[in-house]
Amino acid sequence: MTHPKKTILLKDVFSQNPPMFHLGGKLAQFVVLNLQLIQSLEEEKMTADGAVLFFYNADNCLYVKRIFKGNADAQDLMARGIQLPDLFTVLPVAKARKEFRKELKIMRAASRRLLLNHSLLGSHGQRTERKVPTPMPRRLAATA
Repeated sequence: MTHPKKTILLKDVFSQNPPMFHLGGKLAQFVVLNLQLIQSLEEEKMTADGAVLFFYNADNCLYVKRIFKGNADAQDLMARGIQLPDLFTVLPVAKARKEFRKELKIMRAASRRLLLNHSLLGSHGQRTERKVPTPMPRRLAATA
């Protein structure tokens, strides 16, 4: 496992990516970053301490709170991420590993919810109708 040498600040990431200026784009990019980090943590390519140094830090938590106001899943992801190292501080190793895997599963589910909700949003964060084709009744399908 490694510790990253650099910290990602979301305000810098979002300011350097012009196509992602709108809220929906920022949310999608936020979800992708989280899913990549969760995978790295699951595969033990990064430590919990490393994840906090790299991404789940106070600056990013405050930024997410400000930019994604009212989005409980986004704020929950950051809150859970910043607390991951604490599991290994207060719990015995076996219990900490079990709780760590549980937390990552919860974080992955929150990321998926965010991604699903984002797919229902238009390019400017407005909810749009999804046109789902209605299946044709069987007897009409047989004659078509």
